[in-house]
Amino acid sequence: MEDQNQKKKRGLKRSLKAKWTLGMAGIILGTLLIFFCVIYYTVQEVLISQEETTVRETITAVDRRLDTATTNLTTNKVLPRLNIETNNETTIASSASWDQTDVFQDSVIQKLSRKDINVGVYDAKGIQLFTTKATSLPLKNKKVGVHQRQVNNQKALVGIGVVYSRTTHKKIGYIQVVNTMSSFQHNMSRLRLFIVIYSIVAVVIGGLASFLIIRHFLKPIGALSDAIEVIKVEPGTQMRVPALNTGDELADLTDEFNHMLDKTQRFVDAQNHFVQDVSHELRTPVAVLEGHLQLLNRWGKDDPEVLDESLGASLQEIQRMKYLIQEMLDLSRADQIEEQYAHETIDVHALVEEVYNNFKMLHPDFNIVLDLDLHQPEVYVQIYRNHLEQVLIILLDNAVKYSDKRKAIHISVAQDARFVNVAIQDFGLGIPEEDRRKIFDRFYRVDKARNRDQDKGGNGLGLSIAQKLIESYQGRISVESSVGSGSIFRIDVPLAVKRNDAVAAEAKAETDSDSDKPIE
Repeated sequence: MEDQNQKKKRGLKRSLKAKWTLGMAGIILGTLLIFFCVIYYTVQEVLISQEETTVRETITAVDRRLDTATTNLTTNKVLPRLNIETNNETTIASSASWDQTDVFQDSVIQKLSRKDINVGVYDAKGIQLFTTKATSLPLKNKKVGVHQRQVNNQKALVGIGVVYSRTTHKKIGYIQVVNTMSSFQHNMSRLRLFIVIYSIVAVVIGGLASFLIIRHFLKPIGALSDAIEVIKVEPGTQMRVPALNTGDELADLTDEFNHMLDKTQRFVDAQNHFVQDVSHELRTPVAVLEGHLQLLNRWGKDDPEVLDESLGASLQEIQRMKYLIQEMLDLSRADQIEEQYAHETIDVHALVEEVYNNFKMLHPDFNIVLDLDLHQPEVYVQIYRNHLEQVLIILLDNAVKYSDKRKAIHISVAQDARFVNVAIQDFGLGIPEEDRRKIFDRFYRVDKARNRDQDKGGNGLGLSIAQKLIESYQGRISVESSVGSGSIFRIDVPLAVKRNDAVAAEAKAETDSDSDKPIE
């Protein structure tokens, strides 16, 4: 079934390539046909105009040689004026013995005389006196001008001119020029052949270029499709689409797709971790509850001492499960910060003072010192208020929990160009070096070897939650510790630059306003 789906998808890809190639070839062909039609008819009109001009010039040239006669044209008057010598006055060009090579020895007329032009001269009554070709050319129409007509089943230009005597101004004859346009037809045939050949070549080259282009563009899309197929089979795969450095929309699509895969992978990993961790951590309290309930069910419910002990232990384990589930939910929500709390800001000065005062009230036996070194009374950081408060509470709880002999905690808050730096120092047990790299792992506890009645409490999730929250806002968390001397936890939270600029501008405006007031 999967093979059939893959074959079907490959067929669709090939179909897209074919559609694109055929579509582009059709567009190229259509564009060329429109362009060539315009060129073809433009050239045709230009050439026909040139042929008409040639006909008119031929009529004019012949007329200038014949209009010197004073009376009606005859063969004896026509031939000498056209530089043709003959001893027989009755000989005309239509006779079988006519030599066409004797026609138009004059250079001007020779230039105008071509193989596709037939010049005929007629007297005033329309009787043919002379023709440049052996074929007889009767004068059927005496309408002056150049007209397109059918001659021997071919389109031709027929020009009619009237010869008037230059001296008497009387009509003495006619001139008929027939242009069969064989040169024109030959040129137009060559143009048509050129159009056909060039169109075929352009369509082939354009289609091939279109195919190569679409194949190039479909490569990343094919990679996306392959990645999706792999993810279908293996949701936890680390496969990603190779990054494109083309800087175009496909590169953006690839980056967004990989980013989506990374986010999906994080959610899948978080879900897997959640299920594994909860199932692992709930196993012990559930087993304890089951044991006490079985004990009560067998005989303990009749013994008040056993009943009290079992109920107390069961409530303790239920409370432990309650805290565990809440911490796991907090850890799971931390994976969604980027989507829900990306633009949240909080005044770190006010929040730190609030947490500081709460802990002084809750732990009066501790000497808690707060050292604030901020540039302004209000300094905003890019983090959701509850999340920063939760991190501070986790770190201060640990400081209280692991301070045995010297009950003192030092909180310092400073600021640099990009971050607000918070340090929480205790003077308690400290963390061994081999444990320092693991304390941010889920469920890891330095005192894990102790039993639950002797340890400091907790499920080993607090620091994992703190790290996840801080790093989700592009911040940093680190620890320095020495066994027997205590620990320093440092967090760096990014400044909310725009919010701080607005506060600074507002403070400056208030200062300027105060300075403008008159002194009383």
